[in-house]
Amino acid sequence: MGRHRSIDERLILDTARELFLLAGAALPTRAVARALHISESVLYQRFGSKDALFYAAIAPPGAIRDPVLAAVSTLASAGAPYEARRSLETVALELLVMFRFLGPLLVAGLAHRPADPSLQLRWRRTLPIAAVRDALSRALRKLADHRILDVPDELASADTLITAAWGATVIPFLLPTELLTDGEHHVRSPAERVSDQLWTGMRPG
Repeated sequence: MGRHRSIDERLILDTARELFLLAGAALPTRAVARALHISESVLYQRFGSKDALFYAAIAPPGAIRDPVLAAVSTLASAGAPYEARRSLETVALELLVMFRFLGPLLVAGLAHRPADPSLQLRWRRTLPIAAVRDALSRALRKLADHRILDVPDELASADTLITAAWGATVIPFLLPTELLTDGEHHVRSPAERVSDQLWTGMRPG
């Protein structure tokens, strides 16, 4: 049986996240306690339930969105179409990096059905996607107002970029490499493919 001792909450959450992502939400709390060399009761004292521990463990750190928001800020300050094009690719790249970390957490959190649905709702509010979407749509509207880009619907354009980045994160795991090349068999970077998808509809005439 595990012993009672003081233990850092970050260590608990990091360990629990690793184990939950490997085994799923059905992993018993005793497995987490065993890995930490503590009593299972310590986990219940800290978190109240296994579901609460699960969602606390897979909550993304707030800083995960910072590189994306910094890239969006640079996009908003673009003074010419070519600058906006380059900045869009940087935003796409940072979205890909974010989703590579966030993807497994999203799948785990959305697939689980907790006894208390409010736990999942609170977890969803920790996700960075809404903040990124809002910042990106405002940046695109600013560029449209300054006639740097043609953006009929900034929210739809932001959604397109975010959705394309998520798809580009998943597709390489589902398709063979030869299907990710262009007609000249040149492998394009995921960031290029994602930003091109949006740029095609926004470049000024």
